[in-house]
Amino acid sequence: MEAFMKITEGFVVETYALDGTGRFVCVYQKFVPVSEPSFKDLNNRPIDPPDHEPKHSLIAWRVQEEDPGKGTVARLRTAIEQVLETLDVGGEQSRQFAEEIQILTEAIRS
Repeated sequence: MEAFMKITEGFVVETYALDGTGRFVCVYQKFVPVSEPSFKDLNNRPIDPPDHEPKHSLIAWRVQEEDPGKGTVARLRTAIEQVLETLDVGGEQSRQFAEEIQILTEAIRS
């Protein structure tokens, strides 16, 4: 098997806050699962889950609490990685932010 699907049912909780223009913008996004995931092959047949590295595609769009001793560069890298995980989820959202995803990806590779 070269590929498989992981299907998790749940819902997304979003928090909105006013920005500088008086508009509400999403500042936090979290996926809340309501069941254990199911695994299927690309023909939609159930399979036992293979060993895999999970990707959390919907995470907080803010820097998590950091160790006070951690340097600014490390905090910025963490923030960039979190924003990338939030933007690069595939589908239409990733297409809309393709240029930003590329810029941020290149920034953390250097």
